[in-house]
Amino acid sequence: MLEFIFLFIFSSTILLFSFLNLPLLLSLFVGYVLFFIYGLIREYTFSNMLSFSISGVVTARNVMLQLVIIGAMTGLWRAIGTISYIVYSTYGLATPRTIILSTYLLCALVSTLIGSSMGTSATMGVICATTAMSMGLSPALVGGAVLSGCAVGDRCSPVSGPATLISSITKTDIYTFCRMMTRTALLPFCLTGAIYYFLTGTAVHESSSDLMKVFSSYYRMNLWMLFPAAVLVLLIICRLKVRHAMLVSVATSILVGLFNHSLNFKEIFSIIIFGFHPEDENLAMLISGGGIISMSKIIGIILISSTYSGIFRGTGFLHGIKEHVAKLSSVTNSFFATLVTAIATSALACNQTLAVMLTNDVVSELVVDNEKRAIYLSDSAILISALIPWSIAGTAVLLFVGAPLSGLLFSFYNYLLPLCTLFFSLFTDRIFNSYIGKKLS
Repeated sequence: MLEFIFLFIFSSTILLFSFLNLPLLLSLFVGYVLFFIYGLIREYTFSNMLSFSISGVVTARNVMLQLVIIGAMTGLWRAIGTISYIVYSTYGLATPRTIILSTYLLCALVSTLIGSSMGTSATMGVICATTAMSMGLSPALVGGAVLSGCAVGDRCSPVSGPATLISSITKTDIYTFCRMMTRTALLPFCLTGAIYYFLTGTAVHESSSDLMKVFSSYYRMNLWMLFPAAVLVLLIICRLKVRHAMLVSVATSILVGLFNHSLNFKEIFSIIIFGFHPEDENLAMLISGGGIISMSKIIGIILISSTYSGIFRGTGFLHGIKEHVAKLSSVTNSFFATLVTAIATSALACNQTLAVMLTNDVVSELVVDNEKRAIYLSDSAILISALIPWSIAGTAVLLFVGAPLSGLLFSFYNYLLPLCTLFFSLFTDRIFNSYIGKKLS
């Protein structure tokens, strides 16, 4: 009962702060204080609680490091013209009628290739969003398309962090796992594409700015601008870790900036830290942003929310919830109970990895078949966590592409896939197993 009281207070705090338009970081800090007090009430010492908190932060250090690298890379890509060159070269091929669908499909392709939603949104996402927004399309709709595309790779790519995590904790072969993920994704993938095509066709487009003139007046367009992006893609195809490939891209961007754009080290350092902010107003509207400082809010969210992980594990906060989830399953079905659990853990965790792990902890005794539990986790926790406004999984992607939080409402793939799985799970095991491509024993 005590756990539910603290969950209710935490949820109320988040909603109240959102209603009053107060900073998210402040509400998350209040949540940390609440869960810290919970541990003290459970007779854990102050030292214990600090230790639990630190252990949670340690698990998120790699994610925070990757965000720092992404901030530096995207700032440099903007400054040396990598993004501008790609948009400049492909602008004539894109039309307002197809650009949102193309954004969704291209981000799905890249995220499946590199297995990173953050890497996809910071590269292909930014490129597609810059093009689409210059045509006067809704930033929220663009952000939703990028987020949907990124979610495809999060689930189906064998090099994806979330997919690898679920494969590991459910002891499922990664290739069997990806095959089943692809099977369940087919219907919602097609439905999502159809929705984007229809919505873009009915949208009202403003007259687009003259990108050719804006970009060519600032940059000397040449193939060297493309070098950092080409290096990144090539290294990822060669299966180098995404973080290491990004570091190499940062290094090549610095070289291009020094020798192709006559930037000095002071200017490059400023771009890495503060981002690219040109004086030309027209160019700034299209390409301004990036830099490590632009990642500070997201890093702060991860820093605070990751402490929850250590506290929950150290205090056994979720143990008492398992009985209630089992009761919910008995009156509905196991996937519905998993979905509800994923919504709760995603709201608590504020990041994808922790949401997956907490959901698995709660439903592991409820869904004992490892392959079925892998399906349930990927069709709930991975997708739902990206729809929580204070979760890093969705807000980071939208921040990278310059889209508002309302873009979460247009990430149709993240809604449709859980609904499709829920629909099929209501039928017999034979029909559901056929849907997921799993042989009956």
